[in-house]
Amino acid sequence: MPDAVEEMLRHDCPITETARIALQDLEFGGCPVRSGETLTLSLSAANHDPEVFDDADKFDIRRSPHNHLGFGSGIHVCLGAPLARMESQIGIGRFIERYPNARLDPTQTPQRRALPFFRGFETLPLLLH
Repeated sequence: MPDAVEEMLRHDCPITETARIALQDLEFGGCPVRSGETLTLSLSAANHDPEVFDDADKFDIRRSPHNHLGFGSGIHVCLGAPLARMESQIGIGRFIERYPNARLDPTQTPQRRALPFFRGFETLPLLLH
């Protein structure tokens, strides 16, 4: 379950973007950035970078290592990440134990949340057999 949760965080990370303020003039990818300007960084794109992840668009719970940015990194890493990982592992594990044959309901369409920068579902219709 820990590997599955890490792959979920990489493949469909909960926070899609983050911002940083340039502390000095620099050039990034050939584009000049002035001190004080805000850079918006796509964590989703980074988590699907083919130079970092083999077969980056494939969902693979056996993927290793888990060097994704699903909770940020460095001094900006989410402080709640360890708790969120543990809750996800326990919650998803218990759900699968209780409903081993759960499937998406083919008669309904899952609805994504409409919030910018935050991924997730408003509805995820399931059939619980």
